[in-house]
Amino acid sequence: CTRLIEYRLWRFKRTVGDFLSRPQGGNEEEVAEASRRVKAATTALLAAQKSEKELKAALIELHKQEKAYNDKTKALEQASNAGGIVSRNRAKAQLAAHLNEDPLPLSRAKITTQARTKKAARDINKAKESVAAAEEALQIA
Repeated sequence: CTRLIEYRLWRFKRTVGDFLSRPQGGNEEEVAEASRRVKAATTALLAAQKSEKELKAALIELHKQEKAYNDKTKALEQASNAGGIVSRNRAKAQLAAHLNEDPLPLSRAKITTQARTKKAARDINKAKESVAAAEEALQIA
């Protein structure tokens, strides 16, 4: 088989590059469609990975804010139990004001960010599946 190919390349004065770049069979439309699917799936995968990375960064920032809130609460609790009467009462008032603040926006943002992170993970899985399907279509074509 290889000798036949070499003979035909020599006979028709062609190169191996010509042989490899020529369309095979007439299924150019299928190959073009499979290539388009691969490109679209790869683009979707990159976009999903980028969104997941951004969401993870946002989640880390939210955890930092929550830790700062908890640290401030602990510091005010310790200050309300130590020191003079005036400083203890001031710390107790600050603690009461701090605890009466609504942490709901922080909690809501945290839950929303976690949900978006899960959604981004699902998007990545879908993109990976479409890449695999497109590559399989390319191999078939």
